[in-house]
Amino acid sequence: MRRHFALTFIGALLATTQIASAQPSYPCEAPIEFQIGTLDPRFGISRGDFRRAIEQASDLWGDAVGRGLFKYSETGELTINLVYDARQKTTQSENAIESRIIETMKEADAIEDELIPLKDNARALQEIYSDELASYKRALDSYNQEVEHWNSVGGAPNGENERLVKESLSLRNQDELLETKRQRVNQQSNEINVLVESHNSLINRANADVGTLNADGLTGSQFEEGFYVKKGDQEHIAIFQFKNRTNLLLVLAHELGHALGLGHNGNPNSIMSPLIQTESLVLSTDDVKELKDKCLPR
Repeated sequence: MRRHFALTFIGALLATTQIASAQPSYPCEAPIEFQIGTLDPRFGISRGDFRRAIEQASDLWGDAVGRGLFKYSETGELTINLVYDARQKTTQSENAIESRIIETMKEADAIEDELIPLKDNARALQEIYSDELASYKRALDSYNQEVEHWNSVGGAPNGENERLVKESLSLRNQDELLETKRQRVNQQSNEINVLVESHNSLINRANADVGTLNADGLTGSQFEEGFYVKKGDQEHIAIFQFKNRTNLLLVLAHELGHALGLGHNGNPNSIMSPLIQTESLVLSTDDVKELKDKCLPR
């Protein structure tokens, strides 16, 4: 199975074809020589990298029986081709969108990480400001009540009046400090709001890309990613689609298995499952059993 995205879309199974004709009883007595035929540059893989991928995939089978089962030759009887068509074009479109989603979510996560300490700091600053504002209002109310009292009796004595003047100056200073803190609280709030808007914009963009995948039918599709055929002296493998290198190795290993005379088996964890559901480059016990039945004389 292809990997599941955090944003709720599910990938497709990998479809491959059954072997086209019977093989000799023991096809493993000598390595099958292969050559590289058509390699469309739109796959973005060099002939050298493609050859190394074929050899790595063939080693899965060779290691299971302790001998080389495939060998590269420029005149090999088995031709392996990379054939570009709508299948790979669709896969590349899907890969591009999925990569964009991943990068978008990385940006969103980075903003989320930045927001956490900012929100904590803003919350603490707001609490301090609220406490100091409440204390200031109590002091101001008390001051106003005293002023009102002395005004009602014709004025405060000199000593009391001087104290009230000092208290008035102190309250004015507190008010200025509180205004500075209020502006800082608002500034932090604005900074947080900008980041939240950016975060939400990124999430919306990622969700739009997911919607594009679903609307265009790019996810959930099943394609025949490759096939093996042998007709008379003509023997070839065609690979039409792969999502990444691991996917390529799995499809190659599957078709090379057909070249060895192996059929499909019902184990979903097998490389020779009709629909390749594994993401592990490991032969299942069913793969190994069928290979040994074909390759090791009894």
